[in-house]
Amino acid sequence: MLLFGALFNVFAALLFFGEIVVSAAVGRPLHRWKDTLSSLALHAATGFVSHFGKLFLLLLYVPLYDAVAVVPWTGHPLQWVAAFLLYEFAGYWFHRFSHETALGWAVHEPHHQSQELNLATASRVAPLRSLLDWPLLLLLAVAGVAPHALVVLYILHAAGQFWLHVRWIRSLGPLEWVINTPSHHRVHHGCQEPYGDCNYGAHLIVFDRLFGTFVPETEAPIYGVVEPPSSWSPLASVFEPFTRVWARSRHWSAWDRVQVWLRKPGWEPGRGVGRRPAPPPRVTDHRPPRLLATVVTSLSATLCLVSVYAPALASAWPKLALGALGAWALLGVGRALNGRPPLRFAETVRGLTMVGFALL
Repeated sequence: MLLFGALFNVFAALLFFGEIVVSAAVGRPLHRWKDTLSSLALHAATGFVSHFGKLFLLLLYVPLYDAVAVVPWTGHPLQWVAAFLLYEFAGYWFHRFSHETALGWAVHEPHHQSQELNLATASRVAPLRSLLDWPLLLLLAVAGVAPHALVVLYILHAAGQFWLHVRWIRSLGPLEWVINTPSHHRVHHGCQEPYGDCNYGAHLIVFDRLFGTFVPETEAPIYGVVEPPSSWSPLASVFEPFTRVWARSRHWSAWDRVQVWLRKPGWEPGRGVGRRPAPPPRVTDHRPPRLLATVVTSLSATLCLVSVYAPALASAWPKLALGALGAWALLGVGRALNGRPPLRFAETVRGLTMVGFALL
């Protein structure tokens, strides 16, 4: 699985750079410097956090599977098909929860913050997702999906959605009725009505059609979110959605606060949800960040640690130390993306520490 993950990362990187070059060559660039670099910074943050989410999941999953699995796992092809459909079904409801509750949206929103749809957006996975999706995945343990099968499904589930974020595939004909496609996913990433809160399926679109959440592509989507973060910092992307919900909830009674977090985003007592705000103005600054070299160097080193070094660590404590180091690096990336000068002493210490980690 580690080999598959490494090979997929190489393949995805080649597609990513190919998309940048080809779209620029034909005069229809799909990437903007700060937007794409911000997406890669969130990808790095997700890489660190997901190690702990996966560890936590497996610590719960294995004993639960051993204790209460309803059907023993034999590896029969029909079991694999059933496990895939169950994973897809659970993923549909988790994704729907992530859009239709304020808590879920606060976790998931970073994936939607980019005002472009491209292969960098595909890598822009919400860093805190893996800390919230484990209850639904534990249902697979009860159903009898073996731990090694869960790992396979987890990787295929993530890798199989990468292609949905391309914009050059317009329609796949009759397949649009059954599988999720780039057209359906463009609608999912739109922030204007009735787009956005729809088309939740990962690989299949049948559950959206069955449960009434399917919306076809009838107009060009406006990508992004209606309340964008205040800066390019990864920390702003991840935590500002939570501060907005907290600001809306803190004036109410305890029960109303709980409802603000668990009802639809924007819901308030006595007012309901209200109309969705209009999409915000588009960011028009396409220039590279002034400290481009700082951003690229920090991001490259951090992504290498996430992709190569962190998966090989067996103990949680080195992973935690590496995660703290990665967060340190991403703070510097955020400062540079926002045009603020680096903290030279702190960046020097961080760079030397990263070199030391790589040489251990």
